[in-house]
Amino acid sequence: MKYIITFLCFLCSIGSMFYGYMYSEKESDRKSIGQYIAKIMNRENIGTVINKVLMVIKVCPNKWKALMLFNCLVAVYVSYCSTQFGLNFWAVVRINVMAVILTGITVTDFKHNIIPNIYIVAGLIIRTLIFIPELVTYEEQRKIIMLSSILGLIITAMVLLVLVFISRSSFGMGDVKILMLVGYTVGLRAVFFSMTVGMVMCMVVAIYYLCTKKKGRKDAIAFGPYIFWGYAITIATGLF
Repeated sequence: MKYIITFLCFLCSIGSMFYGYMYSEKESDRKSIGQYIAKIMNRENIGTVINKVLMVIKVCPNKWKALMLFNCLVAVYVSYCSTQFGLNFWAVVRINVMAVILTGITVTDFKHNIIPNIYIVAGLIIRTLIFIPELVTYEEQRKIIMLSSILGLIITAMVLLVLVFISRSSFGMGDVKILMLVGYTVGLRAVFFSMTVGMVMCMVVAIYYLCTKKKGRKDAIAFGPYIFWGYAITIATGLF
């Protein structure tokens, strides 16, 4: 079962990142992506669609290929680690769903400095649906499961909104939303360590950019990727 979960995480991560790479801030382009996906559901066109997808991957710049390959390997490792801690099935599923969503966010945040709401909405819907089998299957742990998610969402929101106010919006609302989702999906402890590790990594990179003069003090740095890598380290080390 754990190998099936890991393989599915691998496939979903590829899809999430590919969508992230194809994502455009233009409404017309987003509609064309939707039509593109619709064609995949049509068996008559699936061969053509696959060829087009492979063509996009072929012409994709090497830096994006390297980023997506790295992210995919990290997601697979996170998936494997999640099966090693004796967690129940649905907890493992939640961890993997969050890893998949964060891989796609990494690509869009690097490329456009934006975290599309589609990832947030998808994560909220999936997490809420997972509540049903969790609460039915694990009756003795109902209170713990509910409190973990609700506190993860509410406390994360409160802390981050204060941070946004103090930092005068230098901390983006997109980052707030994705961290709230992490808290809602995996719990308060996981989001705390993911954010802490991610901030440390981001700070190191920011210092490097400043020293090499690749970026100035007022230049924005995408924080989404560091949330993902902080999340990966948190899961891999069992800090959650």
